[in-house]
Order: sequence, then structure tokens, then C-alpha cells
Amino acid sequence: SQGDTVWSEKYGGSQNDMALSVKPTMSYGYIISGAAWSTDGDVHNNHGCDDYWVIKLDDIGDTLWTQAFGGAVC
Repeated sequence: SQGDTVWSEKYGGSQNDMALSVKPTMSYGYIISGAAWSTDGDVHNNHGCDDYWVIKLDDIGDTLWTQAFGGAVC
């Protein structure tokens, strides 16, 4: 019925990672953008600071790709 959870998943690593935006894609998946401090888990190429983080998911929440952007080394 309407409002029921279809799927639930956790993304990120061992530090304070957060989603700031979740948008549907034309392929019925999702793009999540936010900030990542983790250098582990499914955060890739983070330098350990407040990097910009983007995740692309399919329609059931499986990660298709993930990328951190930044460069400041803490």
C-alpha cells in the first residue's frame, strides 16, 4: 500500500557521511549527493575530509557506482 517501505539500505563508511539530496533518474534509479568524511566502506577516492560524494543506485537500491570529489587532506 502507499507509504510502505520498498527497500532500505545504508551507504557510507565509518565516519560522518550524509546525504543532502536524493533524486530519481530516468532509468528508475536514484542519484544521492552529499558529503563524506569516510575513507572506507563504499566511499571511494575520499581524502578524509568533507569531500562531495555522489552515489548512483538502481531501482532496488543496489550501488551502481560511487565517487568522492575533493582533495583537501586533513
